[in-house]
Amino acid sequence: MYKRKARILFLGSGNSSRSQMAEGYGVTLGNKWMEVKSAGIDATNIDVRTIEIMAEDGVDISTQESITVSADMIKWADLVLTLSNYAKNNCPDIPDHVRTKHWSIDNPGKATGTSDEITYAFRSTRNEIKYKVNSMINGMKMMEKTST
Repeated sequence: MYKRKARILFLGSGNSSRSQMAEGYGVTLGNKWMEVKSAGIDATNIDVRTIEIMAEDGVDISTQESITVSADMIKWADLVLTLSNYAKNNCPDIPDHVRTKHWSIDNPGKATGTSDEITYAFRSTRNEIKYKVNSMINGMKMMEKTST
């Protein structure tokens, strides 16, 4: 029996850092189990530091684009996963067939301090998102094992 991949929309505020990281890990680590997209409530541009921090971990997101969420994107998804309180509170209407989940993750783009401190904030966010995406993938693997 054919089973399609789960469709996950990572939704952030501006689609500049957190949701881009999540999309990158979803594509790189979870390609067998999920199709992923990312978008923002008010899309801006991908923060160049996000691209650099992901590249440090071997994930190339340099061709990803910052996109504003649309109703069609939400209808496409099985799960809309918000990564900021702003995205959670301003998310467009979700159809009944779409599940929602929220990860409240600090925006590294708002970090202040020295260059090293800001870089640390980006790495911390990246590592937190990688852990959460890996946990989601592990759950999908377990579901696959129990359904066979």
